[in-house]
Amino acid sequence: MAVREVQVKNGKIHGCASGIPTVSVFKGIPYAAAPVGELRFRAPTDCPDWDGIYQAVEYGPIPVQDRIKTKFNREEFAEYGAEEPMGEDCLRLHIWTPAESSEERLPVMVWFHGGGFVEDYAYNVVVDGDTYGERFRTVLVSVEYRLGILGFLAHPLLTAEGRTSGNYGLLDQRAALLWIRENIGVFGGDPDNVTVFGESAGGISVLQHLCSPLSRGLFHRAIVMSGTGYFGKMLDARREQQTLKAAEKTGERVFEKLGIADLEQLRRVPAEAFISVQREMPEAFLPVIDGCFCTDWLDRLLLENRYANVPILMGCTSQEAGLFRAQGDKSGRDWNRFFQIPAFAWAELAAECQERKPVYFYWFSRSIPNLGPWHAMELHYLFHVLHRTSRRLYQADLDLEDAMAAYWCNFAAAGDPNGEGLVRWEPYTQESGGVLELGDLIRMRRRSDFLELSAEVDFALGK
Repeated sequence: MAVREVQVKNGKIHGCASGIPTVSVFKGIPYAAAPVGELRFRAPTDCPDWDGIYQAVEYGPIPVQDRIKTKFNREEFAEYGAEEPMGEDCLRLHIWTPAESSEERLPVMVWFHGGGFVEDYAYNVVVDGDTYGERFRTVLVSVEYRLGILGFLAHPLLTAEGRTSGNYGLLDQRAALLWIRENIGVFGGDPDNVTVFGESAGGISVLQHLCSPLSRGLFHRAIVMSGTGYFGKMLDARREQQTLKAAEKTGERVFEKLGIADLEQLRRVPAEAFISVQREMPEAFLPVIDGCFCTDWLDRLLLENRYANVPILMGCTSQEAGLFRAQGDKSGRDWNRFFQIPAFAWAELAAECQERKPVYFYWFSRSIPNLGPWHAMELHYLFHVLHRTSRRLYQADLDLEDAMAAYWCNFAAAGDPNGEGLVRWEPYTQESGGVLELGDLIRMRRRSDFLELSAEVDFALGK
């Protein structure tokens, strides 16, 4: 039986059986102090110790967010759409492990969810560690972090108080990585073999950690899924960053809308009021170039090769825009270009640097029936949860589900996604431009196969 009770630095924890008997799950483990009261709008601090045994059998509250924005997912997966509790005491993580003792040293995968930095949570319907544990002897950790105003508000008063402001959500993720480094061994995980992975805002988070000096040494491989990359000359594209000065000006507008003038008042504002303001400023709360966690524009850091030299697996879907259309997006943005071109451009830059560890690039093109290969649709395959959709599936879907879980877990184990029974995945190089298509067929292709897209990538790179 998988380990069920462990001792971490804060005290004892008791987990519970997962969906299968060979995997235990520890739900809702606090990795930092609750960011409430005087700890609101501050970097995370250490979690206090507890007496007795912490019963890690419930996930706990999801981060404060606007529930209305999850309408599409709740309709698509209606049977899993119960209202989860929501609150600011959300700095928790969830661990699935197949280890039978702390003596094992299994690969660890740390998941950062997407949602535009304003919504979603770490145990939504597509996240499950059962298959990773049972089939691939891998420990999965899924992390909650602060979102929206509570996670990314900057303001001159906050900057004066803490020397910088704005990246509380990213600092939460870093605090979770520190906790994992110190404690994952008792769950049978290897603190020296940690892979961070995420999709959309989660993928952008991984990119931020790759580029942050504060995250050096906390992970050993990285997977960036639909997480943008190098925009270069794509001047029409919105970067997923803002300067501290711009973020502070946004914060001043937030103060005006809330009718407050100081930090004492800010820390007394009901969370519901923040949600109301966010509805008026839906794209205002993003990672900040704060000179501390994030030191420069990601474009410049990628171009100048100033990021962690670890193996990277990255890619995107063939119809990213489909999800945004289904959700009624009215921004007018070309979401395909926004996600696809920067990803390819970053792969090209990485391939030009001979001393860098390998990069593996994927292109997801399989359609869940009647949905299409949209943004985030690959997650149902990746976490082996296709059985949670009511849509009709085919053998090709089940085969792809098996293959994707194998590729990702192999990469986490050894920095190479290849394994027995899998189509050979060649690294992305300048010569090959190799891309693994994950679709009706699993096959190697070349960037040059995507003629129009390839031309736009060259434009972004200034070629």
